[in-house]
Amino acid sequence: MLTGMFKSFEELEESLSVEELQELATAAYDMEYRKMRFAASLKGIDLDKETKQQNGSSFDQIRLKAEAKLAGKDEETHLFNTLGISVTKE
Repeated sequence: MLTGMFKSFEELEESLSVEELQELATAAYDMEYRKMRFAASLKGIDLDKETKQQNGSSFDQIRLKAEAKLAGKDEETHLFNTLGISVTKE
């Protein structure tokens, strides 16, 4: 656990344990995810809905959903278009 009793950043870097480093990495990831979630919400995309349904979906799936919504297409059609496959519905 980080106690904040360090005189300089060099001392902090030299004395970090694996657990403390993991906590810092987790905090940085959480902060970045909150920023992405906020930016998506400004565009009308609910990232929490996706994660609640799939319980831990990958970043690529969330990105694909966001891109499809911005393009005005469903996810499957958008995926095919990004792969260069044309889809026609009869």
